[in-house]
Amino acid sequence: MKSQPFQNLVRWSTSLLLTAGLLTAGEDHNLLPPNQGDVAATAVTRQTWKAAPALPPTAREKVHFSWPLAADESIDTQQPSHQTRSKSYRMLVESADFEKGIALPLETSRPLIKISPQFSADQLPGNYAVQPQDLMLVNKSGQVFRGAAGLDQLAAAEDLQRAHKNHFSPATTIFKLANAVGHQSVYLFAENLDQGEPRRYVIQVFEKHAQIALGLQSNSDTYFAGEDILVNTTWISELGKVETQSMSGALIAPDGRRFDLNFDRGLQSARVRLPQTLGAAAGLWRVEVQAVGRDGDTLIRRDAATAIAVGEAGARFSGDVVVARDGDLLVADLGIETAGPGRYEARAVLFGTDAEGGMVPLAVAHVADLLDQGKQRLDLQFELPAATDAGAPYELRDLRLIHQNAGKLLHRQGVGLRFDPDQP
Repeated sequence: MKSQPFQNLVRWSTSLLLTAGLLTAGEDHNLLPPNQGDVAATAVTRQTWKAAPALPPTAREKVHFSWPLAADESIDTQQPSHQTRSKSYRMLVESADFEKGIALPLETSRPLIKISPQFSADQLPGNYAVQPQDLMLVNKSGQVFRGAAGLDQLAAAEDLQRAHKNHFSPATTIFKLANAVGHQSVYLFAENLDQGEPRRYVIQVFEKHAQIALGLQSNSDTYFAGEDILVNTTWISELGKVETQSMSGALIAPDGRRFDLNFDRGLQSARVRLPQTLGAAAGLWRVEVQAVGRDGDTLIRRDAATAIAVGEAGARFSGDVVVARDGDLLVADLGIETAGPGRYEARAVLFGTDAEGGMVPLAVAHVADLLDQGKQRLDLQFELPAATDAGAPYELRDLRLIHQNAGKLLHRQGVGLRFDPDQP
């Protein structure tokens, strides 16, 4: 979002007496219900994150910031979550599977394939790499390609370690299939593997030039403990409609806990409920989906993953707002409910109605203060532009609540309030 230079901030805590006088004659309003993609908690929960360090004295004062905006300012208050698109998939196989043949569904010829043995923390890598010269490929016509005959480009384990130290797990082999092998149904074999000890391998297939991808997107990028996460999947195809054969997935916590996704009958969306206890491990939560589709005679396999932020609702907007207007100052006093003491910040962009009936930006306002546990208030003070033909009705857009101590987003709403302070 664009803003005026920092020196244009015009409201500080010295305006508190004026604000208090305005609000005695203000009008009561309620925040709008959140829409899809908004971040809003229905209840506050006890905070379990570690206590924040003592704040410096200057950060203990209540502060207000506000600056006017030009009506033609370009502001996008939408916050869609990221949609990932995948043209790859991975398989977990046993060493014995290489003797039986591993089916690789391929949409395109010349995919990049990576094979890595799995190791536990107490295991030594050993000599478990799948050597390119030991590979055998059989295409859909039954034609056999041995060793280099089926490979266009290859990189053995020692080449990878020299070129990208520590970027690849030990004993990793990467190669690209030769164009003559073709696509659709290809079987992968490997000879001379040590079968004395059963071992697992991860096979990853990357189809860079594929025309079919799997899209994955969550309804929001931020959730709170105990909420339902909704994710949507879609086949993105340049070839036509892809028929879904199967769809599965899981939500994975930073501490490794897994929660299965429950897909609907159409296999296009899935829901999973977050636990009430998030655990001590920090980091983003991961959503993984494995899909199989069919385009005519071609079987399509794709894996997609995305990440979401999950936290605790240490505070929330209670929903009540008192708004008042006095000259070029407009105040929106927001009710806050907190689960514990801390320094909280509210911010929003004020939009007004211009002469043509369109909504245009007028001002930005921030307020931050130390709040105790319980019902509190934060007042946004908007300094309106000196010369503008835009006025009521107004909207509070990109309304946010932030826990400054923890650096956590607690509320984000595209349109939080519509109001007209001049109407009874």
